[in-house]
Amino acid sequence: MPLKVFPITLETLETCCNIHYGAYDDNPFFQVLYPKGHTNDLQKNLTYHDRLEHKDPNVHMFCVIDTSSKDKIIGAAKWTLVGPGVSSGEQDEQDHGPPQIADGVINAEFFNHFQGVVLSRRAKHKTRKTLQLSDLSVLEGYRHRGAGSLLVKTLIDFADKEGLPCYLESTPKGYNMYKQLGFRDVDKLEMDLGAWKKGLGVYKLALMYRDAR
Repeated sequence: MPLKVFPITLETLETCCNIHYGAYDDNPFFQVLYPKGHTNDLQKNLTYHDRLEHKDPNVHMFCVIDTSSKDKIIGAAKWTLVGPGVSSGEQDEQDHGPPQIADGVINAEFFNHFQGVVLSRRAKHKTRKTLQLSDLSVLEGYRHRGAGSLLVKTLIDFADKEGLPCYLESTPKGYNMYKQLGFRDVDKLEMDLGAWKKGLGVYKLALMYRDAR
């Protein structure tokens, strides 16, 4: 499958965002965070913030296309420069602010709990400017064919040129790929999602770091 990576443009942003949103459906974490599923209110809010991030010079968005399928976009990734002295482009929000979200679309209690648990752990490993993987998604049917690793390699090459380390949080599904690309474990996080939604189990994340080269 011949693959090529390109920066995400405003014209391709919605398609790439939909790939990310589609990946939420089979992720138990997002089943708890978005208890009503993928609603129109949620879509509008997420798209709003994606457009803001697209304008942020500290956010790097790339997509991968399959040239054998009429240049179909099959995956996308978002990396964010974080750390001391880095400001967020979301400070430049339009006056009217983000679209309103109806009650219950986002589980605010769970979101705040997760932020409280994970932010302190992230901070320990980002004491200098670091590229953090925010999103990586590949369309079902195109997975395990090299699209995900190609997206990661693209940003690794950029990080190496800039002398930057990389950081990410991996589910068990992506763990082996990241290990093969030079990431190492620095911490782990386990959350009992069953305490938030009946029938779910323990959600595991490996916090991984790749030193600057």
